[in-house]
Amino acid sequence: MEEEVRPLLRLSSEENDESSAAATVVEMKGFPLGKVRAYWLGSVVCFGGFLFGYDSGIVGGVLTLDSFRNDYGYANAGATRASSLSVGLQQLGAFVACFLAWPLTDRFGRKKALMVSSLVFSIGAIIQTINTHSLTAFYIARVVAGLGLGGATVVVPMFNSEMMPKEMRGQVGSFFQWFFTFGIFISYWVDYGVAKNVSNTHSSQWQIPIGLQLLPAGILGFGMLTIPESARWLTKKGRHDEAWKSLQWIRADSSQVTAEEMDEIRAGVEAEAIATEGFQFKELLQGENFKRVLAAFAVFTAQQATGATAFAYFGPQYFNLIVGKGDRSLLVTAIFGAVKVVACGTFVLWFSERFSRRQVLIGGALFMSVCQITTAAVVKSFPAPAEQQATVSPPAIATIALIYLFVIAYNFSWGPLPWPYVSEIFSPRIREPGVAIGVASQWLWNFVFSLTTPYMIASLGWGTFLVWGIFDLIIAGFTFLLLKETRGLSLEHIAQSRFKATNSSSDESMKGSGSTYDQFKQSPDLDLGSMDPMEWRVDRSFDITRNPKLEKRGEVRGEAHDEIPYLNIAWLFTALLPAVLATPNSTYTNPILPGFHPDPSCIFVPEWDDTFFCASSSFNAFPGIPLHATKDLQNWKLIGHVLNRKEQLPRLAETNRSTSGIWAPTLRYNEKTATFWLVTTLVDDDRNEFDASRWDNVIFKSKNPYDPQAWSKAVHFDFQGYDTSPVWDVEGKTYIVGGHAWRVAPGIMLAEADLDTGKLGEWKTIWNGTGGSAPEGPHIYRKDAASMTDVVRNEGGTGLDHMVTMARSKSLYGPYESNSANPVLTNANTTEYFQTIGHADLFQDSSNNWWGVALSTRSGPEYLNFPMVRETVMTPVSWEKGKFPIWSPVKGEMSGWAMPEANTKIPGAGPFITTGDIIDFNPGSKLPAHFTYWRYPIPGSYVVSPPENPNTLRLSPSKLNLTALNGNYAGPEGQTFVGRRQQDTLFTFSVDVDFSPKESDAEAGVSAFLTQNHHLDLGVVMLPTASSTGLFPGDSSAHGGTELIPQFRFRGMSYVAVPKDIVVPVPAAWRDKKLRLEIKASNATHYVFSAGPADAMSQMKTLLEVSNAPVSWGFTGVILGVYCTSNGREATTPAYFSRWRYTPQGQFRD
Repeated sequence: MEEEVRPLLRLSSEENDESSAAATVVEMKGFPLGKVRAYWLGSVVCFGGFLFGYDSGIVGGVLTLDSFRNDYGYANAGATRASSLSVGLQQLGAFVACFLAWPLTDRFGRKKALMVSSLVFSIGAIIQTINTHSLTAFYIARVVAGLGLGGATVVVPMFNSEMMPKEMRGQVGSFFQWFFTFGIFISYWVDYGVAKNVSNTHSSQWQIPIGLQLLPAGILGFGMLTIPESARWLTKKGRHDEAWKSLQWIRADSSQVTAEEMDEIRAGVEAEAIATEGFQFKELLQGENFKRVLAAFAVFTAQQATGATAFAYFGPQYFNLIVGKGDRSLLVTAIFGAVKVVACGTFVLWFSERFSRRQVLIGGALFMSVCQITTAAVVKSFPAPAEQQATVSPPAIATIALIYLFVIAYNFSWGPLPWPYVSEIFSPRIREPGVAIGVASQWLWNFVFSLTTPYMIASLGWGTFLVWGIFDLIIAGFTFLLLKETRGLSLEHIAQSRFKATNSSSDESMKGSGSTYDQFKQSPDLDLGSMDPMEWRVDRSFDITRNPKLEKRGEVRGEAHDEIPYLNIAWLFTALLPAVLATPNSTYTNPILPGFHPDPSCIFVPEWDDTFFCASSSFNAFPGIPLHATKDLQNWKLIGHVLNRKEQLPRLAETNRSTSGIWAPTLRYNEKTATFWLVTTLVDDDRNEFDASRWDNVIFKSKNPYDPQAWSKAVHFDFQGYDTSPVWDVEGKTYIVGGHAWRVAPGIMLAEADLDTGKLGEWKTIWNGTGGSAPEGPHIYRKDAASMTDVVRNEGGTGLDHMVTMARSKSLYGPYESNSANPVLTNANTTEYFQTIGHADLFQDSSNNWWGVALSTRSGPEYLNFPMVRETVMTPVSWEKGKFPIWSPVKGEMSGWAMPEANTKIPGAGPFITTGDIIDFNPGSKLPAHFTYWRYPIPGSYVVSPPENPNTLRLSPSKLNLTALNGNYAGPEGQTFVGRRQQDTLFTFSVDVDFSPKESDAEAGVSAFLTQNHHLDLGVVMLPTASSTGLFPGDSSAHGGTELIPQFRFRGMSYVAVPKDIVVPVPAAWRDKKLRLEIKASNATHYVFSAGPADAMSQMKTLLEVSNAPVSWGFTGVILGVYCTSNGREATTPAYFSRWRYTPQGQFRD
């Protein structure tokens, strides 16, 4: 493994600041240089599209020139055959090239593949330009040129998608079609120009347009010298230094944001390498892969079946059917080309990323169908004259206008979108062959239709337009029923979700909620009357005045009315789209916060730039109460921790037992005071259940959630219970609701409260639940103006019987009516992968749609292997006026309400939840925000980049090991351990360790740590030779005696059976070197522990594979980290850790 040239995370707090990151972005008169470079790269690469378009357009006109017919010796009788073969054979060459280009670009890179494609095309173009007087030679040259074109069309979409920021991917990906149309436009005018200005007795009349093909071919080939190679391809080949330089160049930025993107690329490529290992072509025919391959094939088939490409090749022949034979058909064709350029450019520059891919494709196909069928009717009713007339007839003008409208619709939909779409839909394992097959189908059907179109025109005449119109109608239905939405989604999200048509209004996950129209029709403020369910979808939106008092964030408030979403795209195809336009993307995956993130509490705060915030439990981990933020409900970023300083809550250091610590925080925002409030309980779970001091209920507040220092010290209040939550009534009074200690007296209790002082009124029981065990986790919401208050709470314990129940009342203090449908959310007694669902909270988005969050384990009903333990899941909730809410069942892939537009512009010190680690502990940096200790650390035990050993993390040994005193307590001396949450089913975690102790039992290593009494460790420890239980794999050295030597030791601690300790000597050749320690999850049930020399990764060996069942237990989740201990002796020798890597490699969701 090569040294990294940059960190994933800049470790100083200053560098993590968004303003400093932005300062590294180069600007050109207010326009980011990164965008300039992205547009430049896209333009140079997409000259392959210009080449494709120019070649496609030029040949149709050249074949009509008398000079070409004279030189190649064929008359009108052979014109159809010559047209068919000249175009068709080029497509055949391109089809073959699709399969040749894939291995070429994989081995030599995107740049070289495009340069070779340019060279091959140029050879074909030169042969075509030479007057050989042989149609056979001309046909061969067309095949050669087709090979170059086909290769370029495979590489261009891959190159673009790999280098573009995701917010520009659709736009720049559509450059290919725009350049294609521009190439056609130029070719039409060149044809028209030589026909008008060059004598038909000179060969130069056709050689000029053919020879000019060399110009765009040269720009494509030599343009590659001005841009870098694909960062993803370079990373795939292990050329990390070049990859980082490539990404810095295209982004014009070397800030933290770009560093994180580089790591995401690295993690994705490493995951891809694992994913593609042993790939076999038969996999393309299996399950989800086959759906995507079929979709790619079908999308490009549909693109050709629209009839637009046939128009591009044979424009003059088509227009002969309308205006008669003569040079006027060339002029009309040239104008046709100009319309294509303007339409495609308009779409690419202003609309490509504004609308759903499905909306545009469906609407475009329907609009084209109407244009083509109407054209067929007009041409049949008013046939063109045999020869060109002095003036153009009104029916002909109408027909030309219809064709121009047709091509506008095409270039707003099926022209540009298939290229980025097909490059987006494949998982890394099959992306290259998948794209190649998709593009190959484009050339295959291009070949079929170009070969048959001349014969269709000659034999069917007006019927040719009817055929295309019928095809367009079929294409609209195919898109509506089968294509998945991809706009605004990361490639990883698209790859990990199922491939199916996304239409939230009819998705099964929303059963019971009713259609969107039905919900709006029931609104008392909207008089829809007898309006057709589809009519309102194309009207302008209703203006609904938002009243802050009607928005809900968990406070008790008045009624809010749902807003009616409108589709801005309606004006494009007003007459046709209403029946088919789908809602924006509504698909996402669970868990939204993977790994140790239990007991979620989430809110939406419009006052903070329409941002969602979520807090979760942390138990004994520190920093405590992680706080995540998102603007799109898809990209969650750690922005800090509520509990981040020991003086805020000193008692956390004293908790005894692994189930103690911070339980179930509730996060709320009060807009009247512009304050964030967090109420929670510090539980000492080792104390007697009747001891009121077991529960230390506390309140934190902040005016700025992005500043950890802004969170206050804890304010304490008395309550013999836990899971406390603040709530405000319509008059502004504040209350706290909580679950009473259930073994003492189960029930939900409420008291008026002063959050600033912790003073309370009298506690009163408001609901005893439905009879399930441990009623807890209550939250109160006001839904309707009729003063209906709803309580959501949890019962059944936290295991497989966990469930969410609800009750409602017209008064805060009751009486409460239980929901007859309780439990409203649970997966108990099912075979679902997501189990133990409960401890839920509700919030709304900017469209007033309701969402629920809850904890869950990915354990299945077997409940054996789930090392990430309790994670945060999200589900759409339908809540109609006067009714209880209906929660959608939790699954790995969900569809529901329309998701907000993708937006990753979120401040804060931490990473996004899906990000891996490439951390090199640079001088002057700090430990990343997502690193976690067990209780409060001793700061001096953790030094980043110490002077004696820079670019390392120095750990000073603790006297106690990870089990500590009794598996429950560590005392004031604590334990030297720091780690990060396991957040992926499959991952690789590894570090270098430089550790040279002399004393017995000194140990440093890596751990899959759940709690003090549940952990699996691989360490380097000084032990007598005789204590060995075997030899390291591959080591045949003889060992014996009482000499202290460094040994690898695996040992586990758990209530579940673990393997016996494994102790093997470190091979003698490695003892003076840094060592590499690794924990890898290669499947959902086992960890693999490996070790080797840090400077020779090929010598890494597996020490053992062990079940993760010993760390699948309890309330928290595995933390992957490093430790240093003297195992009870006096501590002296520190350990130095470096090259910290955590690589996400896959999530299991079903």
